[in-house]
Amino acid sequence: MRAHSLEQWYVPQVFATLPLLLQAALVLFFAGLIDFLIQLAPSVAIPVAVAVGLTVIFLLITTVSSSLHCISGSLRQSLSNSRVPSQCPYKLTQSLTFRRLITLSRPVFSTIHELFIYLLYIFVAKLSEASSRFLNGPTRNAQDTWKHRFFSHRAYLFWASPHWIEFDRTWLILRNEHLDITRKRVDWTKPSQTPLMDPIYDSIRALSMAVKDNEYHENVIFAAYHCFQDVSLSAKDEGEYPNDHLQACYRDLVLTWNSPIANIASIVVNPSVGLLHDIHTVLFLRLPGIFYKAINPSHIFGKRMLELHTRILGELFGLEPRTLTEEIQSGPTGFFHWYTINMTSLHSDPEMKDAFCEQFFMIFDSFIKTVISHSDTLDVLNTFHTNSDLGDFISLVAYLTWRTTQKSAEQKNADDRSLSLLVSILSLLQTTLTHFLDRKPSSTSDYFFCCISLYLKRVWQERPAIAQRNDLDSPHFTKLGMLLKDFQYNVLPRHEHRLDQPDFFRLYGKFISKRSLPQSFFRDGRDFAKWYTASIQDDIFLTEVKDTFVDSVDKDQIIVGDIDWTPECSFFPSRRQRAEIHAA
Repeated sequence: MRAHSLEQWYVPQVFATLPLLLQAALVLFFAGLIDFLIQLAPSVAIPVAVAVGLTVIFLLITTVSSSLHCISGSLRQSLSNSRVPSQCPYKLTQSLTFRRLITLSRPVFSTIHELFIYLLYIFVAKLSEASSRFLNGPTRNAQDTWKHRFFSHRAYLFWASPHWIEFDRTWLILRNEHLDITRKRVDWTKPSQTPLMDPIYDSIRALSMAVKDNEYHENVIFAAYHCFQDVSLSAKDEGEYPNDHLQACYRDLVLTWNSPIANIASIVVNPSVGLLHDIHTVLFLRLPGIFYKAINPSHIFGKRMLELHTRILGELFGLEPRTLTEEIQSGPTGFFHWYTINMTSLHSDPEMKDAFCEQFFMIFDSFIKTVISHSDTLDVLNTFHTNSDLGDFISLVAYLTWRTTQKSAEQKNADDRSLSLLVSILSLLQTTLTHFLDRKPSSTSDYFFCCISLYLKRVWQERPAIAQRNDLDSPHFTKLGMLLKDFQYNVLPRHEHRLDQPDFFRLYGKFISKRSLPQSFFRDGRDFAKWYTASIQDDIFLTEVKDTFVDSVDKDQIIVGDIDWTPECSFFPSRRQRAEIHAA
């Protein structure tokens, strides 16, 4: 009842006019004061008039600035990376009255708006284009700026908002539109955004500020992280934004936008919403206030960071090849630098490190099988499978090869699932390349030859930490050594002999050179057989001992080949002893 009576008797309007009456009374008081001083003492009236004039000018500026400031953000240059405009904070009662006055007539407002926009276009866009041509600098297309202007019919709907809250909502949409147009290619001739859309840009900005200001309050950080997940996933599930909108939203929010993880989102054509969500979550975890928690493997955010990196890796290499954009960088993205650091930082949690290693080898297995399923590798030449990151991917496979081998040596009773999976992958590659040797050379066989050549080189370069060990009793390690030796001596040399090197280096020269080919690299003591002889000969040695030991057990000596074992040696020699014997 009371609310209805207040509305019927226009009480809100009466209260809204009170500040205007006070402002008018103040101006009239100043005018009367100046008139009085002019009659009394003109020398005193002049400085007072200057002070009063400045006050009135400030009052006029704050009255019209909130309405006219929107015009400055009505011109948008696509892909210019210009700063997102901020709203004028002066929201006085007289400012709202002025905005209502200029929107009383829609035709008049549209005419004034178009006039201001055109003048701004002439003095800003046209002059900037002319000066760039005169100075031989980067030219900006002024016509493109005019095409992406804020049209008058939409401007009227925004300016005619009856309350400041609705006007603020229109500003959120303006900021989102400005971000999209200036950060990515978008066609705004088609209606795509409406006032019903959530302000993703400002929502994420608020969450990032909450994280920065509450570094030591984990409850706030956890709440901000979960809010971020809800905002990002809701935009994805409701389909309100195109798949690349989130990519543009984070450019101004995260200081590490130009980081390797963000470059991946920029060079892949039509990245999936899930991939973008994972990438943006990584960027969120790199914000100041949460970054040092995200790189700590003992913290839950550190484990989450590595999980996200692994999921991104699976999206890029474990699934169908992702097509690259035309404007790609020639060098690697650097993604594997951070991924390797995150993997090695898990030394305090061996079980989790084993789980991530196994997951990585599963991605590698899927990568190999995906390429095999393609009839022609030309299908993947313009994809992430042949990006410069391939070399880093293979290097990480080599590093984890030795890491799993070392684990096999230190934990003799452990289940070597990672090493077993790696051995099965290499066996598949061996079979595939051997199969290709009996057929006409193809781009697929060349691609696998390139991958295996890189792998053998990286394995050899990573070998010093493990190759000196003589207590590697895992059968998977023995099988691994036999496979590496077979690749070096049998499979790869045969393929290299029939390789069309000019065409091969034209396609894969960015991550392999002539010096990295097997016949050029494996010389001057670089020989897998030298390091794996003891391991490979173990099976032969044990078989010979087993066959002869039964017949010789009652004799004074046990002789196997040229080796004489005395009765005191009733046990088999250690692996180190066998290695010394075979080396001799």
